[in-house]
Amino acid sequence: AASAWDPGGGLLVPLVRTGQVLSVGCFGWAPVAMAVRAAVGRLTDDGLTGGTITVSNLGMFGVVTGFPLVNAPQAVIVFAGAVVDRPAVVDGEVGIRPELGLTIGFDHRVLDGATAARFTAALRAAIEATP
Repeated sequence: AASAWDPGGGLLVPLVRTGQVLSVGCFGWAPVAMAVRAAVGRLTDDGLTGGTITVSNLGMFGVVTGFPLVNAPQAVIVFAGAVVDRPAVVDGEVGIRPELGLTIGFDHRVLDGATAARFTAALRAAIEATP
């Protein structure tokens, strides 16, 4: 889901259905489309219920890191920060590499730590595999 501010009603978290089958690139655009629909008042109740994971992208505003809180009844929130250049060691060489900071919060009433760790590892692998 992607959050969008509704001036008349506060925060909305529209749902991206079948997000698990989208490529990382396609999934990146789906929340933008939903946020636009929310901003112009074109979301239905079906577009706001039944989510599992919230994606909070304050990185688009230059925010590097944050501490997200899970919105019940969802189980996970992924905070994506801004991509910044940082020193990194790759193949024994120090260089400057772009780095994306992610912070992930889990509701441990829904997920145990091992499941949360597998999700985090899979998300990292998917992001790193994206050109």
